[in-house]
Amino acid sequence: MNMFRLVNYLLIVAFLAVLCTAACAGTYKDRDGSAHSWFINDAHVLVWDNSPYVPFGVVFEPRYLSDGQTDDNLKADEESIQAFALAGTKDVLIRVSKGIASVPVSAFQKIIDLLEENGFRYGIDLYDPPYTPGSGYLVQPAVNRVEGISGSGPISRVLPSSKNVVFVVCDAKTADIKQVGQAVTSNGEVVVQVAVPDGGNYVLLLYPLQTVDSSDSVYLPDIWRDYERHRDRLMAYLRQAKFGKGLRFFSDPFGSNLGISGQLDSLIPISPAFRIEYASWLSKKYRYPRELSDSWGIIRYDVATFEEAARLIPLWNAGRGVPAVYDPESKRTFSVNVIQSKLWSDFLAFRTESIRQYLDASADVFKRMIADVPVVYTATGLQPMFQASKPIGFDGLAVPPTSDSEALTAAAGSVYSLADNSSRSMWIIARVGPQGSSFQQKEELFKTMNILHDLGAKGFFLSNTGGSGISSADLLVWLGEYSALSATDKGYVGYIPRTIYYPDAYSKGKIKRLSSSLWWLPTLKPGLERDVGSSYAAYVIGDPKSPDSEIHIWSLSGKKTVTLVTANPLTTISVDGKVTEYQPKKGRVQLVLNEEPVIVKGLSAEYFLPVEAVEEKIQEFEGLITKAESKHMDASTYRRNLKLAREQLGKNQVGLCWDLIQTNINEITLRMRGLQNIPALPSGEASIPSSTVR
Repeated sequence: MNMFRLVNYLLIVAFLAVLCTAACAGTYKDRDGSAHSWFINDAHVLVWDNSPYVPFGVVFEPRYLSDGQTDDNLKADEESIQAFALAGTKDVLIRVSKGIASVPVSAFQKIIDLLEENGFRYGIDLYDPPYTPGSGYLVQPAVNRVEGISGSGPISRVLPSSKNVVFVVCDAKTADIKQVGQAVTSNGEVVVQVAVPDGGNYVLLLYPLQTVDSSDSVYLPDIWRDYERHRDRLMAYLRQAKFGKGLRFFSDPFGSNLGISGQLDSLIPISPAFRIEYASWLSKKYRYPRELSDSWGIIRYDVATFEEAARLIPLWNAGRGVPAVYDPESKRTFSVNVIQSKLWSDFLAFRTESIRQYLDASADVFKRMIADVPVVYTATGLQPMFQASKPIGFDGLAVPPTSDSEALTAAAGSVYSLADNSSRSMWIIARVGPQGSSFQQKEELFKTMNILHDLGAKGFFLSNTGGSGISSADLLVWLGEYSALSATDKGYVGYIPRTIYYPDAYSKGKIKRLSSSLWWLPTLKPGLERDVGSSYAAYVIGDPKSPDSEIHIWSLSGKKTVTLVTANPLTTISVDGKVTEYQPKKGRVQLVLNEEPVIVKGLSAEYFLPVEAVEEKIQEFEGLITKAESKHMDASTYRRNLKLAREQLGKNQVGLCWDLIQTNINEITLRMRGLQNIPALPSGEASIPSSTVR
């Protein structure tokens, strides 16, 4: 069975690698034999039979499917459909709350026929729940830890949802592992019998084995184990249905909350199927296990097989923990050079590629074997699995329903970034509505719809049409009013948001609208923050060594002039789209900045360093020299280096000047601390040995 899964995985990879067809386009043949062509355009619109399809619909959960096949339930559904039509709504997203394959095909067909007879267009949510919840070891040593242990004895900790725990007891100063093992939890509580010499200072780190809760807002099932069974179950079910000309799309065969965020990002799955695929992926990246051992920084041990590597649990994450891996099978630990190690980057790359391949493969098989219509996934955040990277696969992304305008803007901005940076054109739709409630006023609905459209959505499905004292009839009327207003806007369908991007990890980044209706959005493209002094902020998108990288810089307070050293012409692009060319004078270019980013092109980010930032660093160094001299320190060498730095700056050697000054600042700072008898560096500057438990 394991070999079968491996072969199947390799076939998926090979199929996606060699098949090359028109991206996000197809021809759907309905049950009457009529053909309907479709494609996704650059404005993220689904074009159906040569006309834009921008639905203003509702999520429709038929009682006949969810509550039982009775005449009363069918009549209630007929009345709902009539109410939709009366309000001008002709689009629905069909969803079966307990799973589509859980109801008789004949009942499902009856709802399809009812929609077809009334001229509706519809999407079908393929939610079907038999996926096994994912399980894995949670590597969060910054959270799951007990400090200040001085000797042996039992230590208990409450770890809800955990089955058992890998634990490590370390010396708090040296990070030497004193004890390692596993303990079983009981009612969510684990008791570890610590056995260490008395009088020391130890830290207990816990790595709980947890099962992912499928009711969470973001959920990771064991897709590696259950994909084939789930796919075949859905295929067998849908093949029995007959879809007419109203069918427009399928959505979310893995559920609308599929994703990885929060603590799930630190989960190391234990699924045998996951480990088989991971081992296969590693065997393609590395020629032999010893090469992997070197890449992962494993010290004084070579893993024997890729299968062994795939089951190792890192005992550190995000700079915290101990520099080691644990093998749950042999129950041994191996030291790791965490500065060098590529273990985490390999794990994250495989996880992303693997899940994305399942998303693509699932979409492709439904289009080929059931109905050639777009397949859409709800994107639960700016996650790389939802950013298309190949010519085929899924065709659109949906914004999940959110509770407030700030959360909505973040969700919609992330979806647009994913779609805009995908390798193929993506249709963008939205599930509209506050979670667990409904809109109280028409203005709330209109504001939500405007935010979604401003961030590229070209299809809307109201998720909740009742409750909270507002009748479904009112909501449908409001939706109809908005639809009618949008029809009068000639630019509504073709609208494309103007954007500027910042790296997702950029600390000062926040999704917001700048002047000239420009959106500032996060991106998964590589990038980094640049130190440009206290007056400016800057980051780079792309490879810093490439002349094609984009440098973004702005003033932190008011209008300021910045001076850049370059022998080549520079180009800037402002937020209003204005392009300006600059010719260097004496090897320098001066730019006038305000508090909104300007893109600078033509200068390698590797050498991007404003003269003003260097001058500020020089002033800092000079102040430290003066302070050192007041404490009777011999600062003559620093004075000479200060003069040398100014000479280098005068020659436009900003990089050399910066490095020289920074090195001297670090040295003089340490010497002055010694004079003041301060044994430790201030918080945020401390140089902590790599072996220390963090």
